[in-house]
Amino acid sequence: DKVTGYYPSQVANTNLKWETTSQFDAGIDFGFFNNRLTVVIDGYYKKTRDLLLKVKVPGSSGFSSGLKNIGEVENKGFELAINATPIEGDFTWNTSLNLTYNKNKVLDLGDVSFIYPSQPGQDETGIHLGRIIQVGQPLGTFYGYVYDGLFSTTDDIASSAQPTAKPGDIRYKDLNGDGVINDDDRGYLGKNSTPDKIVGLALSGNWKNFDFSVLFQAALGGNTWFTGSAIWPFESKASVSQDVLNNYWSTNNTAEQNANVFYPRLSSDHSDNNYIESTYWLKSSDYLRLKNVEIGYRLPKSVNKFLGVEEL
Repeated sequence: DKVTGYYPSQVANTNLKWETTSQFDAGIDFGFFNNRLTVVIDGYYKKTRDLLLKVKVPGSSGFSSGLKNIGEVENKGFELAINATPIEGDFTWNTSLNLTYNKNKVLDLGDVSFIYPSQPGQDETGIHLGRIIQVGQPLGTFYGYVYDGLFSTTDDIASSAQPTAKPGDIRYKDLNGDGVINDDDRGYLGKNSTPDKIVGLALSGNWKNFDFSVLFQAALGGNTWFTGSAIWPFESKASVSQDVLNNYWSTNNTAEQNANVFYPRLSSDHSDNNYIESTYWLKSSDYLRLKNVEIGYRLPKSVNKFLGVEEL
């Protein structure tokens, strides 16, 4: 007979408490041309203490990690809203622009200067996470190797810190200059996953019985890793995407073609050093999208009366 059992996945901490946040806000409003143009600016400073973070615990506890209240983080920024009615009359035009800017920084982590965040199914070494929580840096900061080109010849490899590499492999910078590429050559990559600017632009208007509205949205300053099937050929025994086939390093390419490809040489080995977290796979996640478009028409009052409705 089968017996189902349960066990705790992390050590308990009876001293846990809620995170605490203090915040200061200040704002100012302007109105011009009988409020056909208005400007609202709000600034804020927010500090959160006793962060709930997963940290390593001694192996003698029987667990690898546990939650703990440690550290402080600050968020500061501003929100800007501009509303304008540049045209008013038979034809009316309205424009609304909203901009939010936020800067995040870790101020304190207790008795350590950094920790590696853990995620379900991954360890706390940071090697497979590509992120670090470090004092003085934003939350979600990317951490990894620095791309330094692709190897093109065996002579390049022989004189490098990666003697087991092959032509078409990614070359990484030897940050500590010891002639070996290992965990000590990972570093803060100067980017994080959270956009620091969110922008919204709404346009609307009406003319006679017609009306319309358009909404644009943009996020700027964020970055993301290319992972999984986006970069791994033969992922889960799948075929290679056309994008990879058209853009990978190959001995069949000319030197000029290999200088302009996006992907390193093809390999079905996903433990290959070409697929570890580095600036090669760190890309901007900025976007601008047309979120919504509406066009409407209001039926004349005589038609609404005939139909027995108030407005349609």
